[in-house]
Amino acid sequence: MVEHKTEVLLAEFHALRNELLNRSTAQGTLLGMVILGTTAVLGWSVQSRNVLILPLSYGVIIPLGIALYHNRLGAYKIGAYIRYRLEEQFFGGLLRWESSAHSFEVTRVVEYSLIFGVIVCLPLLTLGCIVIITSGEGKWDGGFWRQPDICIALALNIILTALCYVVVVRPLGEKGSAMKRRLYEALKRASEPKDGSR
Repeated sequence: MVEHKTEVLLAEFHALRNELLNRSTAQGTLLGMVILGTTAVLGWSVQSRNVLILPLSYGVIIPLGIALYHNRLGAYKIGAYIRYRLEEQFFGGLLRWESSAHSFEVTRVVEYSLIFGVIVCLPLLTLGCIVIITSGEGKWDGGFWRQPDICIALALNIILTALCYVVVVRPLGEKGSAMKRRLYEALKRASEPKDGSR
């Protein structure tokens, strides 16, 4: 009976570990989609010489950023379950893959890349695209604030950058780290034996 239970737990451990590795791979894929989609929108805007297309890049970033957050949340739940239910409670510390590797911490690099891209790179690229699109057209001669398309594009980019910060950056940053700590603490408390024995 005990041997059968161990086999089942090992099978669950391997399945969850594979799911966690797949989620880690998905983080990189989602970031690649963000970069590709944003580049396509910026290129389309420059090619068509239309500054009002530029804010569409946030239509790529926000949904994919939310997908990154939910993917990470799932990875935290799986990681916490592996660490506190399987590794510590059932295997008594013999398996230490999750507690030593912290496999989903690799996804932090992907998330910080997205955060840097949204807060720093995209606004600078947008300004660069506006300058490229409007150069040679005399739009800067009388002041850009007299050009409604430039003003609308800049205002939309400022508003959408702020929205992106609230919807994507905060959940992936410190809010996400706090959520991970709460999740781990809750599962650790729930997995502790009630009578004090393992």
